[in-house]
Amino acid sequence: MDTIPDFLRTWTSWGVTLGYFFAQGTIGVILTWLPTHLTKVKHFSILNVGFVAAAPFVGAVLGNVLGGWLSDQVFRKRRKPTMMLSTISTVVMMYALIYAPNDPEALSVVLFLTGLFLSFGFSAFGIFPSTMTTKKAFPVAAAMINTGGQIGTAVLPLAVGVILDQAEWNAVFLFLSCCFLAGFVLLLTIVEPLVPNTAEEGATNG
Repeated sequence: MDTIPDFLRTWTSWGVTLGYFFAQGTIGVILTWLPTHLTKVKHFSILNVGFVAAAPFVGAVLGNVLGGWLSDQVFRKRRKPTMMLSTISTVVMMYALIYAPNDPEALSVVLFLTGLFLSFGFSAFGIFPSTMTTKKAFPVAAAMINTGGQIGTAVLPLAVGVILDQAEWNAVFLFLSCCFLAGFVLLLTIVEPLVPNTAEEGATNG
């Protein structure tokens, strides 16, 4: 796609944007609501809250690295597989949080894995439009997807607040699990352009 209007007219661009809406929105929920959950529901001390609340972000560091490696080396520079792996595994992890133990160490492991799986495809959302657009159109295409993510960061924590006014935290984790299931279904519908193998291209041209 040579122009921004071309990019905006494709369902793939909107599917990726909506998928990133859910991914980034969940990060917003973790940032804004996790400490409250740990103090009000789990009744952890301030020291344990700091320890446990850091776990998903430690996992996210490793998840970004592993996701990038998988995308480049295993999936041959395709981004959609890691994005889908990230969303479907996070469905499971959100559901697992319903039954997570009150023990700080055990809960830290669950949250570490949550951050790990959530971040597998996190960076792939940002780089995805590079295979769909020209160098000139890429900045605006990437900005559109990031805007979707930032809207998610605002909307999902607000939605969690509304849920907690009427229900308990189990409903929140079920809500987030459903959000990621919707994201997975959305990603099933997008079409990722094939990335040519440069080595094979060079051999063919030679």
